[in-house]
Amino acid sequence: SRAAALALVAALVVLALARRSLWPLAGAAAVLAASVATAAWFTSIAPEARFFPEDKAYQERRAREEGPLPPGSPLDTTSGFSDSSSREHLAELRRSFENLVDRPQGHGLGTSGQIAQRFGDGDFAAGESLYLTIGVETGVAGLLALLALVGATLVVLFRAARRRAGSALGIAAAVLVAA
Repeated sequence: SRAAALALVAALVVLALARRSLWPLAGAAAVLAASVATAAWFTSIAPEARFFPEDKAYQERRAREEGPLPPGSPLDTTSGFSDSSSREHLAELRRSFENLVDRPQGHGLGTSGQIAQRFGDGDFAAGESLYLTIGVETGVAGLLALLALVGATLVVLFRAARRRAGSALGIAAAVLVAA
């Protein structure tokens, strides 16, 4: 996915900083170039969808409801977030954030994300982000506690990677902070 490719680029940059090494930056550049190339040529290299005859009516109805594809190359629509996938993800993030703002004390454990969808315990959207899921369930205080824990962990790992550079512990810390 686009997010995974960007996360890998960011992780390689963090790894370069933590290890004081340039080779991860070369990897980041390669991943970024491959991702842009894939987005630019996606319609040429992507598999072609074929539907069973009994699915055709449904697919045609959905196409009429959704309208035509956005004009432009896949690279343009992806980078401009005008494709339907980006619009859906951003709408879900917005809805999740609104649920957090509407009830900053939280809705309770199991009321959002996959658990709520699976067991029908609530309809409080937060499926696009683990952080928003925790925020919707535990409130702003729970989200801030998680962010503080994650931040402190990253600082400790980054410092360990710098202090123990070259050792197995330093390499492990650098890999973990990048991950």
